[in-house]
Amino acid sequence: MEDEEIKKEEAKPEEKPDKPEQAKPEPKPEPVPEQPDNSELNSLKAELSRIRTEKAAALEAVRMGVDSRQIDYVLKLAEFPENADAKAITAAIQKVLDDVPAFKSENANKPKGFRIGADNPKQTPEADAIAKAFGNTRKD
Repeated sequence: MEDEEIKKEEAKPEEKPDKPEQAKPEPKPEPVPEQPDNSELNSLKAELSRIRTEKAAALEAVRMGVDSRQIDYVLKLAEFPENADAKAITAAIQKVLDDVPAFKSENANKPKGFRIGADNPKQTPEADAIAKAFGNTRKD
């Protein structure tokens, strides 16, 4: 009898587990997240840094008395790195102004504010000629 029971057990098809908990799930490979393309972000950051430096340099050029029409030329001639600090920008612009003083504005050296009195207390030769024509003499 034992032989029969053994044969019956051997003849029975293997039972497959009905519940998924009993079955061993196949390990799924984890999806690898795509690396974002940082090249565009880096190029935008570099562009922003360059623009900020140019704006700071233009403002410093105005403070140093550069004629407003000449600022672009001064900035092209000034050599400073993209991430330059205020001292480096000032030094570069000052070097350009020392080399080419024509870039400075004519109004940069004039005193600011109100002025009382005439520019030149002495008369010019034209004024002397007019005064002589009317019979006025100059009193010194």
